[in-house]
Amino acid sequence: MQNDSEDALFPRVDALLESLRTPLPDHLERARLRNGAHLSLQQLAHALQCDPYDVEEWETGSSEPHGMQRAAYARLLSGLQAITEQPHQQPTATSSAPPPPPSQPPSRPRSRTAVTSRDTAPHPSFPRGPLAVIDQEGEGLIAHFADQTWTDTGADHLLDLVRWALNAGIGRARLHKNARNDADPLLVLAPPAIQHLGLPPALDDRNQLRLPDSHPEISRLRGAGFLLTRSGFGPWTRVYLPVENGKRSCVQLALAGWGALSDRDGWNLPDLQPGPLAALLGTYADRVITPTGSTAVCGQELMTALRPATRADYSPAAGRWVSAQNANALVGPLEPALPEAHDAHPLAKGRRPEDAMNEEAWDWNRLPSDDEAAAYAHVVGIDINLAFVAAASSLDVGLNSPPRQAASPPFDPAVPGTWLCDFSQAPTIRACRPSSPPTACRPPDPPGMPPPHSPTPQRNSASR
Repeated sequence: MQNDSEDALFPRVDALLESLRTPLPDHLERARLRNGAHLSLQQLAHALQCDPYDVEEWETGSSEPHGMQRAAYARLLSGLQAITEQPHQQPTATSSAPPPPPSQPPSRPRSRTAVTSRDTAPHPSFPRGPLAVIDQEGEGLIAHFADQTWTDTGADHLLDLVRWALNAGIGRARLHKNARNDADPLLVLAPPAIQHLGLPPALDDRNQLRLPDSHPEISRLRGAGFLLTRSGFGPWTRVYLPVENGKRSCVQLALAGWGALSDRDGWNLPDLQPGPLAALLGTYADRVITPTGSTAVCGQELMTALRPATRADYSPAAGRWVSAQNANALVGPLEPALPEAHDAHPLAKGRRPEDAMNEEAWDWNRLPSDDEAAAYAHVVGIDINLAFVAAASSLDVGLNSPPRQAASPPFDPAVPGTWLCDFSQAPTIRACRPSSPPTACRPPDPPGMPPPHSPTPQRNSASR
């Protein structure tokens, strides 16, 4: 039997021998050959049956291809070298053919963050873009796309519309090569389309925000084999078929008349017709992610999409790709720090009231005077300490590690966290304004009474 050292060494030796059997030019030469042939990352990825991000990483030296993909990539680069280095034949004096146009300079490879679907040709799998806004026109339903085109869906029922969406070329390619699936097609149903499909204009169940399972349209979907998630049929709904032969069939619905894309969920969208609305949401999908709920939900989905839980890792010992844990993936909920846990959280059980952090920006306030209330109709809050700006500029994305609580740690302004500062024993002195004479200082206010026209902190034991 092989011992542990052999199990660790032999796969490395096999990987080294494989790289020697199929040599590749350095990563700079790989990018030069592709650019010299005026080929895009997507074209090479289509030929090699891989993700464009894989080709980009091979050209930057971040990773290397393996197995048959390595051999195919080496063959492709060899062919590009033979093509780009062929001497150009000069036309003879008797030739009537016009001279060839001057060659275009090779385009500079763009970084991954700079590439959006607006910069490149539509993905071959999703020529219609990431979403469609469905509206009623005449006796039928019209789908408006992000590129300002439209088409008749030919759907009379919700089941017809879902089947149409699965074959209409709507969706978006995954944001990370290690993500399991591409983005599902999104259909935004305008209020006229909701009524055309036989759905109520508003939800009667305002507590659960879902359509009863006994509704005829849901029964029709279930009869065709479609399923719903545990949240049921609500403002944001996923309708899907069981995975078959590794193929995923899922459509996401956003019912605008039921509160999807509302101001309550942070969207604050202007009142737009279906065409401009599709263009606006398409821009959001290009620059952020295909909408999946409130803006907060979209932020969570974006972090998960950019940091999937697992990644594909080639195992020379097994001779195939295997699933491995992705470092720094955002998976699983984490317990909050003890001072930040709300009162109903299990961590807060038995916690002293003075150990709880219950401070918000509006806790530092005073009531306006009568003259101010009469003269000004609005209140503007100003963060004079720039706490939110500082937090946003130095925000650290969670690394899937639980918070650490330490007693009396040395203060470091570069370390994010919650700092409990107790100033109850600090000496205080009442200072007058420099422009005021000493005799103008008022005596201290009675306990619990804030001085007029000055901000009063509601609690002074917690500070970020």
